[in-house]
Amino acid sequence: MIHYLFRIAGQIYGKCLFALIILLPVYSALNAQFTDKGFNHELSLVVDNDYPYMTDQYYTAGQDLHYRSLINSRIPIFHNNDSSKTIFSFHYGNKVFTPKNVDVDDIKLMDRPYCGWNFVSLDLLNFRRKNSGNFFMLQVGLVGKQSGMGQLQLWLHQQIGLYSIYGWDSQIRNEVVVNTSVTHTQGFQLRKKIELISSSGAWLGTGSNKISEEVTLRFFRFNPLSESSFMNANVSNEKYTSRKREFFFFASLEGNYVLSNIFLEGSLFNNPSPFTTPINPWVLARKFGVQFSSKRISVTFSITHLSRENYIASTQNYASASFAYRF
Repeated sequence: MIHYLFRIAGQIYGKCLFALIILLPVYSALNAQFTDKGFNHELSLVVDNDYPYMTDQYYTAGQDLHYRSLINSRIPIFHNNDSSKTIFSFHYGNKVFTPKNVDVDDIKLMDRPYCGWNFVSLDLLNFRRKNSGNFFMLQVGLVGKQSGMGQLQLWLHQQIGLYSIYGWDSQIRNEVVVNTSVTHTQGFQLRKKIELISSSGAWLGTGSNKISEEVTLRFFRFNPLSESSFMNANVSNEKYTSRKREFFFFASLEGNYVLSNIFLEGSLFNNPSPFTTPINPWVLARKFGVQFSSKRISVTFSITHLSRENYIASTQNYASASFAYRF
């Protein structure tokens, strides 16, 4: 039943992606001459891949589709005030993890397990002040063969004529995964065009348990966090003329203390996988990127360098690109 639901989610993902690329720009062209109101809905697509580094290893690919909507009614538990803002988000995503050498199927030659991750989540982003926000997430998904990620990677490589991949038979075993998280983000204006941002988060669930702290510097032209593409918070009921375009560079350093990771260690329960590895509890991530946002769109490009997630794998790099459209 769950596998069937995720197949439906995948079909919805494809249809929404088509609308994002084709239908919404048409709507924009027809509607732009009649209105200058705010836009309180948003669709966004994020694509991660290590292809720019000519590798196919570790976290090798991922796609995320988000639908965001501004909540007009106030939620009492958030103690709303005149500066408050709450955004609801539906998120569908998938991830592929592979070892460094994908041309062998002997687990003795692997430095991490194969794993596929297919999920949906409900997210809530609340700002009590313009430069202070809290993000809440509830995520449900599948790892293992039923996620379909192994079959997808094998099919894709075959279709575009890339090398064969071996070893998916040893992937992390099928399991339903439930994760929750909460992240608090606070911005500190250092100068007119320089801001320091602190993000503190905690993850709890059957897939990932960790705490993290990320410090980011962004430079040049940006809005407060509650109106910025940095927090995916551009949706608004206000006219666009009350806000400015954004174009800024950012650099961040994130430290994670990892308690468990199903993508490496396998299940927390009695569901052993053919091959797993212990985790490295301390994982660092460095990210550099650029963001642009205007009346209807936001575009982001970044590169991430991730330290060793276990003691036998090496570090890794991957690139991310995202496009968001508001309506």
